[in-house]
This record gives sequence, structure tokens and C-alpha cells, in this order.
Amino acid sequence: MCDLAGVAVYAFPGLKNGPGGGVLLRLFKTPEEAAASTEPALERLMEWQLTHPLACLHKDLKQLRELGALLATIGTADTLREDAYVSVTRWLLSAARVKHLTASAFAAAVMKAKNDLQGLVPRLVDLLREILTLRQALLVHPNPYRGQGPELAALMPKDFLRVTPYERLAHFPRYLKAMKMRADRWKQNQVKDTERIKQLAPFVGVAELRWQVEELRVSLFAQELGTAEPVSVQKLERALVELRRGGKATTAAGATSSPAVATSPEPVKPRETTPLPVTTTKPKAPLKSFGSLDALFRK
Repeated sequence: MCDLAGVAVYAFPGLKNGPGGGVLLRLFKTPEEAAASTEPALERLMEWQLTHPLACLHKDLKQLRELGALLATIGTADTLREDAYVSVTRWLLSAARVKHLTASAFAAAVMKAKNDLQGLVPRLVDLLREILTLRQALLVHPNPYRGQGPELAALMPKDFLRVTPYERLAHFPRYLKAMKMRADRWKQNQVKDTERIKQLAPFVGVAELRWQVEELRVSLFAQELGTAEPVSVQKLERALVELRRGGKATTAAGATSSPAVATSPEPVKPRETTPLPVTTTKPKAPLKSFGSLDALFRK
């Protein structure tokens, strides 16, 4: 904080993507502006540090061709590869990995991302094989329930890998198994099936509740499979009311539906509006100047 003509002026430190691929250290008028600008800048810094591992990832994703005929109704191996690359890199480079704006926290995030890449592609191939096999079983199911086709298409459009958060893919086998179990037995009690459809209907299509709706669907139609979080019609009703009031829905992880912003859990103290003539340009070697953030964000 500094005093200008008797008026206290506050500024909040953060990062900003600069021209020519650089990252700048800057002061912002509000902590919200600092956080919003810092998120993409951190992602750029992460990408610099992971240039070689990401190139290896793209190459290794050729293994998706092993899925063969399972790809026939969803796309080509090359398309799936590019979509998978987008999904994985978005997850790996997330600014939410950097828990604090310090050099040590950034280094830990980079190391965690590198560790997460170890053996990732074979695991992804196995997961997608299971997902696509379950999808195929639903496509040829002899007794599909009403709305099964559109429901499956909404969960798995042709670009599902690109548009689905990578960490959510692990839940897809359970979602698809729940759909199959419903298809297997819906005719045994059509009245109950219809009642459950009505319970689910108010929340379908609400983007902020997207994954909570999938969990509720499992709870209503295949409860024995379990859910990733406690979920109920009443809980989603409360979330929907909050959304209509202009609030934010709570997700499975307990966070809001808004994108995560990598900031320190404690409020950053405002600092004086001293000019910061520091510019970080894209390095040819691994970034070594991130340590300057320690001085900038030191309380």
C-alpha cells in the first residue's frame, strides 16, 4: 500500500502473459484481476517446463490405434489421438497444480506433472478400451430404454475426449455400466423407471451440475454401483436454487463450478505500487528465473 495525495492505494501482485511468448510480473488493482491473469501465465510457464515430455506424450498416443474396430463409430485413431492430447495437456498444465506462487511450489507442480505422465498412455488405452466396449454394448442393446440414445450421445459425443475433463474419464465405465443395468431391467418396472426420470429431469442440461447429474443418474438407476460423492435429489435442488440466485454450484470435489485459480489459500497482502521492470521471456533451456517470484510474493 502507498499513499497518493492522502488516499491509500493498494496493488496485488500477479503474472501476465506478455508479447512474444513472455511472462511478466505485474501489479493489479484487485486480487481477482491478479488471479485471473496469473492462471494462464502459470499454464504457459508449465508448458515451457514440459516441452519434451509433452512431445513424447503426443508420440506415444499413437498407441490408441490399438483400439482398432472400437473406434469405428466414434472417429478415427488420429482424431482420437489429437483429442486425447488436448485433454491430457489441459489437465497437466492446469494452474491449479501450483498451490502457492513460489518457486518451490512451481517446481513441485512440474515434478508432479512429470510423474503423472509416467505410464499414462498405456493406462489411457486400457481405460478407453473399457469405455468404448461398454458404449458398443449399449449401441446394440436389444431393449434400450426411452431416451437412451440421446443420453449416450450427450455423455459421449464424437469429441468426448476433447470436451471431457481428463480426470472425469475414470468415472465413465461406471456411468456406462449404470446405463446398461437400467437397459437390462427397465421393462421389469416401467412405472418406477418413469418416476426416476421425473426426479432427474429438472437438472438435466444444467451445465454447472453436469457431473452431479451423472452421479445422481447412477444413484437412481444403479445404486449398487455407488457414487463418487454423496448425491441426492434434494442436494441438487438446493444447488439449482443457489444457481438461480446467482451463486455457484458445488462440485464433486467440494469446489465451485468455476475454473480453479491457483492462488495461495491465504489472502495475498497488498504491496506498494512500485514499478516492476521485470520481464521473463521464453527460455531455450528450462526456466530458471521463476525464483524471482519468491521476492515478489514475500509477505
